[in-house]
Amino acid sequence: MANLDDDTTKALVKMCRQLYPHDFLGDMYYAKVVEVIDEQAGDDETYKAMIVDGIKGLDAVFKIDIVELSNGYQVQALEAIEGSEFF
Repeated sequence: MANLDDDTTKALVKMCRQLYPHDFLGDMYYAKVVEVIDEQAGDDETYKAMIVDGIKGLDAVFKIDIVELSNGYQVQALEAIEGSEFF
């Protein structure tokens, strides 16, 4: 991605998969959603900062990157921040 770093991009793909789980879809379809988010982040520094900070907030829930968590803990991390501006 051009505007978001790899860690943020991977975390967004995991987040999209947890929010819209479909076993028959590969990560490439979720990555397409993240591509749009990445494009929007390039035009708006405030938006980009909100995305990056949101992922940091997800990672902070269990003090480990969301991509390293099991599916159940990923869902719990998302639930923990669902009232935030990021979510």
